Amino acid sequence: MKSYRVIVILTSIVILAASLIAQEGQRQPLYKIDLSSLVPQGAPASVSGTIAFLTDHTLAVGMCSKAMCNLATFDLANGNLHQIGQMNGTVRFSAILRTRDGGVLLAGVREGREKGAVHLDQDLHKSEWIPKVPGVSVSGDKIPEGRGRLLAHAANMAAYLDDDTVQINGSDGKLLGSFNVRLSRGNSAPAISFLGADRILFNDGGALVIRDFNGVALRTLKKPGRALGERTKQSADGSRLLFDSFTRRLGPVQTITEDAIVLPTMGMSTDGDTPNGEMVRVIDTTSGKQCFQWYGLDRLLPPFADHADVNPSGRLVAVMTQGTLAIFELPDICATR
Repeated sequence: MKSYRVIVILTSIVILAASLIAQEGQRQPLYKIDLSSLVPQGAPASVSGTIAFLTDHTLAVGMCSKAMCNLATFDLANGNLHQIGQMNGTVRFSAILRTRDGGVLLAGVREGREKGAVHLDQDLHKSEWIPKVPGVSVSGDKIPEGRGRLLAHAANMAAYLDDDTVQINGSDGKLLGSFNVRLSRGNSAPAISFLGADRILFNDGGALVIRDFNGVALRTLKKPGRALGERTKQSADGSRLLFDSFTRRLGPVQTITEDAIVLPTMGMSTDGDTPNGEMVRVIDTTSGKQCFQWYGLDRLLPPFADHADVNPSGRLVAVMTQGTLAIFELPDICATR
């Protein structure tokens, strides 16, 4: 009983320390936006949220209940923050994507039996329906053809898995690169995303690796401890990579806390395998150094959606919680390993 009391006391101290460390380590944002007007009327507190930069200085924010979504766009040009437009009662969507014209693309939309996307201008007045068509991207562009299973595509490029070979093709049919893969046990295909015009982010179930188009490993990236899932975003040239991780623990102090709880609970988690925190990191993909880190401890949105984004130039990062959108400036040179 005495040892149990000691564990409880230590746990309380560590929880307090974790909170103080996280608060002191947070960088002050350039802007804070109150999102209370975007919460759908009558919706519960657990509404989902999504954010995306449209250009270097404009962004879109959506908040959704089970029935509908509210959407708003903002402009940060010349150091002045103002709202461009707002649309309430839009159809539900799975993601907000940027388009070449700086508009808003709502992906994963269903209209009756038809699936597709909705393209809106920045002031959210004009809309265009883009039906889902095989071989065509969500924005309506033709995906470069190739043999095998489509793994990823970007502007004028696509990666395919043909047996045990990854092939990367250009829009003109030209082979841009290829390499053989050995998949981790239980994996049928690697996860790939393009980083700019000549690199990919490669994950075969093990480490995250930045490779060139011929499979040469350029850099291995460290995953956050005990992450239950994460979303990635990047700058236009792939030089800045954002990880939005949904975790059970947010650093060494909180890890000690949960490990201390294992003994009195006989090894069982106190709330199951559900995220109890969120961590946003931005790294420089050339040097591997960290540019930004943010810890979320409370008022978090439901996990596994895009709660953070980096702008196309890699100079700003936006992080969204239940009632607030915070925008931070990134350094020119990332110095933290």
